[in-house]
Order: sequence, then C-alpha cells, then structure tokens
Amino acid sequence: MKKYRMTTAIIASFLCLGAIAQAADLKNTDEASYTIYVETDDATKTLTIGPNETVADICSDCYIGIEETDSGISVEKEVMIVIRNGQLVIED
Repeated sequence: MKKYRMTTAIIASFLCLGAIAQAADLKNTDEASYTIYVETDDATKTLTIGPNETVADICSDCYIGIEETDSGISVEKEVMIVIRNGQLVIED
C-alpha cells in the first residue's frame, strides 16, 4: 500500500507541474534590432533583441511592447511571440 501512495504522489506532482504557466519565447524574424519593454505586475524591464535572435522564457502574464514601432501584445499562455515586420504576433 505504501508503494501505491508514493507512486500516486509522484504522478500527482508531475501533473501539477504541467499546470504551471509556461513563459513565452520571443523571436525576432526581422533584420533589425528592437528595444523591447516587458511589463509585469511587479516591474517593467527593457532589453534589446537583435536580428534573428530568440529570447527564451521572456515572461508569462505580461505585456510586451516594441519601442520603435509602438506594437504591443498581452501575453497570457502563449508559447511563442514573433516580431515580424516590426509587429508582435502570436505564433501557434
């Protein structure tokens, strides 16, 4: 019976880990660099993303904007956000 409880606890912990929101990646497909700002409930940060660069796990439940183009997008559970022609788009 002890073995059964331990196995059940391990499976339950893996299922809970899968329910945690994943942070989105940001990929710049343009040939230009952009200044990105990321707003969360706690803070706002800025960073530069270069041409054809990807920033992994940029945020979850946040707002991402591009200073140069005024393009912005709210991120909840999206996996990949792409900069294409200076605009932020959600990629499936």
